[in-house]
Amino acid sequence: KTYDGDTTATIAGSDYTITNTVNSDTFNITQTLGSYDDEDVNDVSSVTVSLSSSDFSASSGSLSNYTLPSSVSGTGVINGKALTITANDASKIYGQTVTLTGSEFTSSGLENSETIGSISLTSSGAAATANVNTYDITPSSATGGTFDINNYSVTYVNGALTVNQATLTVTADNVSKTYGDANPSFTATYSGFQNSDTSSVLTGDPSLNTNATAVSDVGSYIITAAAGDLAATNYTFNFVNGTLT
Repeated sequence: KTYDGDTTATIAGSDYTITNTVNSDTFNITQTLGSYDDEDVNDVSSVTVSLSSSDFSASSGSLSNYTLPSSVSGTGVINGKALTITANDASKIYGQTVTLTGSEFTSSGLENSETIGSISLTSSGAAATANVNTYDITPSSATGGTFDINNYSVTYVNGALTVNQATLTVTADNVSKTYGDANPSFTATYSGFQNSDTSSVLTGDPSLNTNATAVSDVGSYIITAAAGDLAATNYTFNFVNGTLT
């Protein structure tokens, strides 16, 4: 039977084999052979049942022609219960380190309110340097709590760790010019790089534009910062406008 912590296993009256008969004689055992309790998978090794002549009946042939056994024994087997342990999904931002404590899991199949203390959880996405992507969270080595792992057939199911883009702030630099001059070239400053990244991880350039022209009156004008063709695998962008004076 399968481990369930407390159920008594009954040995049915048909769970036997009769050998050493001759002349095609056939016999039956009429009593229920017995039962055994399963405390754990390793608890039962053999089951012995006492018998008397009244426990036998003859389908053909005569019982008087045989010496009948006074007891029989067999081996009780308790199979491990199916237990599934699944790592919880998680997420983080590029540049962050995630500590997987071993408590982020769910389980199904435990008996009798048994508990699992902790498991081992590993993921290559947990490091701060892991690029934006989805990584397996691999569970293993359940231990602690009140359960006995020997009573279970354990299946571990991976979870997913999603690394999301960090936010890089792109700020249009403030500049000035003299009335009548053409607009200067506009530049931007970046903040929020992770893992010692630099602008080398970027492709393209932001869009930096203003409504001011060479004939615009003295005053302050917004330099509007936008995405343009700026891109980066591990970053999303926040744009901050600048001022042309």
